[in-house]
Amino acid sequence: MSAPVLQVRDLRVRLSSPRGVVQAVRGVSFDVQAGHTHGIVGESGSGKTTLLRSILGLLPGNATAAGAISVSGRQVPLAGGRTKAVDGVSIVFQEPMTALNPVVRVGHQISEAPRHKLGLGRRAARDRALELMRQVGIPDPVRRFDAYPHELSGGLSQRVLIAIALSAEPKIILCDEPTTALDVTVQDQILKLFSRISEETGVAIVYVTHDLAVVAQTCRTVSVMYAGQFLESGTIDAVFGRSRHPYTLGLLGAVPDVSRGRTPLVAIPGSPPDLVSPGKGCPFLPRCSYAREECSRGEFSLQSLNHHQATACIRSDALVGAVGAAEADAS
Repeated sequence: MSAPVLQVRDLRVRLSSPRGVVQAVRGVSFDVQAGHTHGIVGESGSGKTTLLRSILGLLPGNATAAGAISVSGRQVPLAGGRTKAVDGVSIVFQEPMTALNPVVRVGHQISEAPRHKLGLGRRAARDRALELMRQVGIPDPVRRFDAYPHELSGGLSQRVLIAIALSAEPKIILCDEPTTALDVTVQDQILKLFSRISEETGVAIVYVTHDLAVVAQTCRTVSVMYAGQFLESGTIDAVFGRSRHPYTLGLLGAVPDVSRGRTPLVAIPGSPPDLVSPGKGCPFLPRCSYAREECSRGEFSLQSLNHHQATACIRSDALVGAVGAAEADAS
């Protein structure tokens, strides 16, 4: 297998704040191969956005970081306060109407990177922008080249953002909740577009989202993030089909299932830890119904179970037995 296009190793990011130092990312490691899609799921405040900014090389000035990130073998500087993004990495945001410049025609926004990063002339950059608009499924691109963002629908605006992300020929596209503001029909179209682009161009895609259905539909692998850490990681089938961490089980249990009729959703009790003083032991300990005394000691990082899955739960074997018994009782 070729070297991963994205490698993250033991990434730790701390953010200074009036309340103290926030441990936003704590020992995160993962790889993404070219042409693969990887999902990162977790609730608000779990560190997903800080992780994305680390990969982009755009940590804020109040950040200090340790560990290593490489894109196509090149190290990403981790110093906070940088203003120049990393070559080979693009991002698609969740709100196209706020991400696009409202006073610049969309065609000019798409052609900006080909002109300034790829060194194309004005006419060649325009041709490149029109080609990308066709590639992402924007109808009548010649007419819409001169449109302003407010003249486009939400779905078309998101396609413009995707065209901008592709315009500098990236190796990796980071997607920060890219379909949150779209209705379900347009959401499905955008997700299929991402899959097609990855297959056709070989670009790696990293989805950051709280929507498990989006990850299940589009990603090959997934990492479950909580309190700045990965608690479980592996293939979609393994993590969603044979979960080996109580937090993943809790997330899956909170997903509506029409086949269960009026069965109430199972909420995860409690709240995430304060990352200014996260405490010792497993970060999920106060909310975990499977916890034991040994869960309160030491650090809990991902440990490989097999080639398809890793978990940070030291009681994963007992967890499998308990879940199996519960499923047998339910049947």
